[in-house]
Amino acid sequence: MPEQDIDTQTPAAPAAKEPAAPAANEPAAPAAKEPAAPAAEAPAAEAPVAQAPAAEAPAAKAPATKTSSSKKAKKPLGTPKQIAKSKRTRNTLILLSLLLAVAVGALSWFAYQYLLPIITGPSNNINTVVELPIGDDPNSESVPLTISYEKAQIPNLVALFGLTTDQALYQLGTGWAIAKVSDIEPEAPVDPNNPEAAEEQLLFQLVTLNYIPQVTSVDGSTFDEGDPNYQAVLASLPTADLYLSLNADGRIAEVYYIADIELLGYPQSDFQTLLADDGFLRGVLSAAGVSPRGFDYQAPDYESSLTYDNPVSANRRITKQSSIFSGRATNEGLPTAWAVTVTYEYMPPVFQPADAVKTHRRLYISLS
Repeated sequence: MPEQDIDTQTPAAPAAKEPAAPAANEPAAPAAKEPAAPAAEAPAAEAPVAQAPAAEAPAAKAPATKTSSSKKAKKPLGTPKQIAKSKRTRNTLILLSLLLAVAVGALSWFAYQYLLPIITGPSNNINTVVELPIGDDPNSESVPLTISYEKAQIPNLVALFGLTTDQALYQLGTGWAIAKVSDIEPEAPVDPNNPEAAEEQLLFQLVTLNYIPQVTSVDGSTFDEGDPNYQAVLASLPTADLYLSLNADGRIAEVYYIADIELLGYPQSDFQTLLADDGFLRGVLSAAGVSPRGFDYQAPDYESSLTYDNPVSANRRITKQSSIFSGRATNEGLPTAWAVTVTYEYMPPVFQPADAVKTHRRLYISLS
């Protein structure tokens, strides 16, 4: 058998060719993978090897398609610039989350402090401690009682004009009752040339209404008319009165309202502090339904507000502080004029208001 030439100079040449194409025409190609004597000694035994490249075709693709799972390359996290940007984004989100939590907390506190009282309204209960005698004997030993009652609201007084007494009672609601009805001697007509118009301005009857505070408990217990201290408890509480002047048709033409300031739920404060600005006065007028026209508020002068028991005495003492505010209303009909008076009565009289043992604070509203 003639010897075959073996190219030992280029062992890597078969790798550059497609392994399946030369399998039938070049049987000696596998010899390039085994350069040495075995190629000359057993050429017949290598015949099946000529078909090996076809079977090994998948193995040639293995490095590109299949790798061991343990050696599988991990996906890169990104460039340093991308990583830095990701950290900044994460820190920004954390900061925004903290700011959002703080904002939610602040809004919750604001809603609790300010919005909740607007929605539900402030507490209507007022607590006061009074000294009352035990039983019916006024000379018996007195005991302190804690009385809880509902605060009253200044009624819409403007809305009462033109109503009858029964209509006014319905408008005022619970707590008001007729205390007295008296006739008024009509005054002479203001304009004798227009008696019909003057007749409408005359007042013929005065109806007095009393407000009874709504007691909710005494010393934490329920309270009703069956309580032995019922009348004494009511007599110890602040009051309110309403005077309705009726014209010839029996309809309200003037209103005069008096109330203890404590009954209205205003906190304790001295006279100058209460009237330091127009907040109190404008709140009173608004509740009464009055829209003042062209009114400029001026806080009361301290000395001008004082009333003394003996003005010429060197040891004079203060019995009262008061101030009157008045003006016109913007209402198309009645009332056309309003006046508000605030008084602080000191009992007993004092040299300085701050020394007062007891202060009786009252509010007067006159509409005509």
